[in-house]
Amino acid sequence: IFGEEIVFDMLCQEAKEKGLKQPEHVSKTEGDGLGYDIRFWDEKGEEIHIEVKASKLKFSDGFEMSSNEVEASLEGFPYKIYFIYDLNVESKKCKLKIYDGPITESSFKLVPSYYKIFLN
Repeated sequence: IFGEEIVFDMLCQEAKEKGLKQPEHVSKTEGDGLGYDIRFWDEKGEEIHIEVKASKLKFSDGFEMSSNEVEASLEGFPYKIYFIYDLNVESKKCKLKIYDGPITESSFKLVPSYYKIFLN
């Protein structure tokens, strides 16, 4: 959630500077089940869905996404992942990488990290 706050504040500032519609922190206002955290509108008024991932690690070599988040990236809206890493919680200093969706095997290396098992 701390990473979401950093990105949301950054996007609010960008919207204010460019005269854009203010973003919505939908994971707070509508719940965490949408598959993205922030709704943002660009200069053309196009709605963009943004998922935020954060890590205190100094390297940006991967992050976990739920199947719901991957599916949301395929729904037709522009989808971006804002990956905050090398995060210092006290100073709020961090590094940022932005990835464009959708999340597909042709664009990213997807590695299953767990399986849910059901009895036959």
